[in-house]
Amino acid sequence: MMLKAEALARTIVECYRKSLPLGLELYCSATDAFETACLQHYFQNTAHANVGDATGVRGSSVAGSFYISLHTADPGETGNQTTNETAYTNYVRGER
Repeated sequence: MMLKAEALARTIVECYRKSLPLGLELYCSATDAFETACLQHYFQNTAHANVGDATGVRGSSVAGSFYISLHTADPGETGNQTTNETAYTNYVRGER
């Protein structure tokens, strides 16, 4: 599971880097431990210690839902979850 989460984080960063204007570089880095803690917080609702103060960012007391969907075009600033969402046969929005 962790390898998949780490690969997802790297993919997200690469997509962001590719979206930057030509000539503008992204010069930042985080430790592997910080990246892992962020992903565990987002996807597994675990606490992320030492962010802000020693107590850090706590996980929610009630688990929420995380959705991933496929869109045929950019939903834009005013779009919502269903704007340009694909309608392929057997397609279903992913929920975790």
